[in-house]
Amino acid sequence: VARSERAARRARRRATETAHSSYMAPEEVFDVRPIRGVLQPGESEVVELSYFAKTGSEVRAFAVCEVHGGPSYDVAVAGEARPLAFELGPRVVDVGRTQFDRAVDTFVVIENKGKVGFDFKVNLERLTRPTVAVVEPTCGRVEGGEKVTVTVRVRPGAPEALDEVIEFFCAHFEPIEVVLRGEGTYHALGLSLPRVEDGDTAELLARAEAKLRRDGPDPDLPERFRDAWVEAPDA
Repeated sequence: VARSERAARRARRRATETAHSSYMAPEEVFDVRPIRGVLQPGESEVVELSYFAKTGSEVRAFAVCEVHGGPSYDVAVAGEARPLAFELGPRVVDVGRTQFDRAVDTFVVIENKGKVGFDFKVNLERLTRPTVAVVEPTCGRVEGGEKVTVTVRVRPGAPEALDEVIEFFCAHFEPIEVVLRGEGTYHALGLSLPRVEDGDTAELLARAEAKLRRDGPDPDLPERFRDAWVEAPDA
C-alpha cells in the first residue's frame, strides 16, 4: 500500500510539473508595440503584434486595449507553430529511348504534409546544356496540405545517353537532386554498301556535333522526317 501511495504521489508530481512546463506567459509569446501612446482627435496609429513561435505550440490569448476615461477593448490573438514536412518525387525521371530532337513532358510533385506554407525554386545551373530541360514553374509556394506539380520537359538534344541533374530548393532545407535519365536516338538506315570517307569527313562530323550541342536540333526540320521510326538492323 505504501509503494502504491508513493507511486501515486510521484505521478501527481510529474503531472503538475508537465502542466507548469507547458504553460507560457503571454508576454513570452506575444509582443505588442507600442504598448501606450496618445492620440489626438482624428489621429490613428498602427500597433504591431509579434509572435514568438515555439515548435508544436498553439497559443490563444487576449490583448486588452484600455482607453483612459473610456471603455476597454479585448482583442483576441492566436498563434500556432508547426514543423515543415513535405514530400517530393519522383527523384529519378527516366524518359527511356526517345528521338533526340523530341521533347517529353514529365512531372515532379511537391506535397506539403504540414500546416505551414513554404517557398520553392528549381536550380537548372547543373545542366550540361540549357536546352536539355525546361521547367515550369521554376519557383512558387506550397501552402499547408496542398500539392504543386512541376512540369519538367526533357529533350535529349543529341543522339546519346542522357544523365543530368536539377535541384529543388524547398524552404530552408538542403537541395534535393532530381536525376534526368534517358537516351536520345535518331533515324538511321543500314545499307550493305561501302562508305567512302575522305580527309574532311572527321572534321565535318566534329563541326556538326559541335553545332548540335551548341544550338540544339533544327526546329525547322519538316515533321514528315520526325514521324517515321526504323529499328536498327541486326548486326
